Amino acid sequence: MTKIRLIFASSLCLSALCLSVLSAAPSPAVAAEAGDAARGVKVATQHCNACHKPKGSVPPASPVVVPTMGDLANAEQVSSETIMLALSDPTHPLKQGIINDQQAADVAAYILSLR
Repeated sequence: MTKIRLIFASSLCLSALCLSVLSAAPSPAVAAEAGDAARGVKVATQHCNACHKPKGSVPPASPVVVPTMGDLANAEQVSSETIMLALSDPTHPLKQGIINDQQAADVAAYILSLR
């Protein structure tokens, strides 16, 4: 009986340890949120500026209204999270495997730096 209790107690301790390690690890979304504006400007220049012109520019002729980078930065309720959500939309052109989550976080940091 003592051996069974020892095995059970060991199992509980191991389970608790695993849960604490897993809960301490940042999720990919949280890890990607720490964007870098300097890297983001490079990604934006290469992939975003064709549609979302830099601050102070006129958006390209398009059947859809496309805000400039400056417009995005200064829009109400725009945050790193909302930019990341928009870039993760499967219908967004850049989500077709062009940029990864970290690059999206970097672009978000760059856009917010334009405020």
